[in-house]
Amino acid sequence: MLVYKKGWYGRFRGLDIFTSENVYLACIKQGEQMEIEIPEDIEFIYGKVDWGETKKLKTQDLMDCKYIEIVPFFTLDPFKNIGLTNLPIEFIIKGKGV
Repeated sequence: MLVYKKGWYGRFRGLDIFTSENVYLACIKQGEQMEIEIPEDIEFIYGKVDWGETKKLKTQDLMDCKYIEIVPFFTLDPFKNIGLTNLPIEFIIKGKGV
């Protein structure tokens, strides 16, 4: 499950979720929760807004995870804000078993 927290960056935009093979999985907006099916044979997932991309989340890290929290954060870095470097959005794995 994906949980997209509300934050400063991309407040009124949807975040498209893609696989390592650039296959579109879903679009999620801030404040939403969504169940998605992540294929087992992919390396990572990532988010995209226009041309900007988030850091990639390795799928091997998702074993036994309850959900993925997507957290936008504030930054003064203009390159992040316009998508020239990784977007100011972070994927956090929640409920990982020991």
